Amino acid sequence: MTLRSLFTAGALVTFGMLVGRILGLLRETLLAKTFGTSELADMAIMLLLIPDVITLALLGGTASATLVPAFSARNRENALALMWQSLVMSLVVFTTMALLLFANEEFNHAFITTHISGALCLLFLTSLPLTALTSILTAWLQYRGRFTVIAFANAIFNGVVILALLFMPTQLPILSVAIMVATLVRFFAHAYSYYRAEGAFPKVAWRPWQIDKPLFKHYAATAGTGFLNMVPQYTPYLILAAAGGGVAIFNYAFKLMMMPAILGQGVIQMVLLPWLVHLRGEGSDHHATTLQCTWMVSLAMCLSLMLASHDVVVLCFGYGKMTADDVDVVATLFAIGVWALPCMLLTSVWQQIMYARSNAKTPLLANTLLAAVVVPACALGKWAFGLKGLAVMFVCAQMVPLGWMAYVGYRLGILSCYRPSWANGKITLVVVALWVPLAVVYHSLALPAVAGLLLAVVMGAVLLAAGLAFNAPVRAWALQRLQKR
Repeated sequence: MTLRSLFTAGALVTFGMLVGRILGLLRETLLAKTFGTSELADMAIMLLLIPDVITLALLGGTASATLVPAFSARNRENALALMWQSLVMSLVVFTTMALLLFANEEFNHAFITTHISGALCLLFLTSLPLTALTSILTAWLQYRGRFTVIAFANAIFNGVVILALLFMPTQLPILSVAIMVATLVRFFAHAYSYYRAEGAFPKVAWRPWQIDKPLFKHYAATAGTGFLNMVPQYTPYLILAAAGGGVAIFNYAFKLMMMPAILGQGVIQMVLLPWLVHLRGEGSDHHATTLQCTWMVSLAMCLSLMLASHDVVVLCFGYGKMTADDVDVVATLFAIGVWALPCMLLTSVWQQIMYARSNAKTPLLANTLLAAVVVPACALGKWAFGLKGLAVMFVCAQMVPLGWMAYVGYRLGILSCYRPSWANGKITLVVVALWVPLAVVYHSLALPAVAGLLLAVVMGAVLLAAGLAFNAPVRAWALQRLQKR
């Protein structure tokens, strides 16, 4: 793959992720309009979470991280055999998982006896093996350099669910069928892309005697790491489901908060790592610059989203069965949750710094610490203070991996001091000083949420440009690149 095609693929995947996230937010908006915050809404959210977990764990990179290098290390015939081995094993494992879930008494009591029939539930659970098969085809398409369908996989899934929510009398049985159909459409889109790439349907090349056991162990370890990384994201849902309510109302606020976080992390992962690798060995000033700029922009985002929290929630969820009280609760949870953005984005920057130094152990340990802390912290917050306490403890838990990686960075000599410096204090004062007139203008003119978000984006861009323009290491790097051209 040439450098040009690499950047083209990166831009395509980024655009596809953005479209998928926007459609995901629209999906949540329609769910709120249709179900509100009732018990049915909680059940609808949990139905969507089941394939979401598998999608994020597998389509999120686990299968590709394991299989793409393995495909590249084999000739075409053996790579095809490996793909079929992966398809068959994934089908067996996740079909078994679906059957065990169907046989679980608590699952039966929660979904089947109350809301949907056993036949529909079994049909819905076919989304698990279909998602697993899609993940294997995703890895093969990445190996073959076919990124279009991969980029829009989530957009395809969310689009089908949105159509069901828009044009059908939506109830849980209809939603369960829509989830299965969306999974099936996404699978056939990948299968068709495979057919276009290869020019023919695949011939069975199972070869069970050639199973690569070390590769299978590596895949299992990578999948375990993927599930471990998802523990912080899905812990609040499990705690609320166990407590017997509040899943939907927390989900609406959480989805709003996670959208800028995930998009920011995606940009950081795609753009920052190559830059850090390029500057490796040229001192640590660029590390401090990157962290300071991230803090500056994330703080501006945080303050602006908190300022416009109620208007944003009204814009996204103030329809249908959502009452004014529901909107107020979601806005309060959103205003609390956005304070996780600085920690999440700074943690992502630290991960790229460590990866640029070929240090994967520290990010893994940081994620492990977060997974260990977030469960008891969120449970304690929910028990003591309800939904607000859960949101506050989720935000506090994000400080654990950030603190750990900053400490390791100090010990490794990446930064001379891991504590907040006067430079960071000045940056904070500048951001707050610039944000105050924004707040005055926003409230005095009674601007709508869209205008508030645009002002937040402009403010963040101005701050980032100012930080980069006045930083010597960045100016030197930019001049060096221009001279090479």
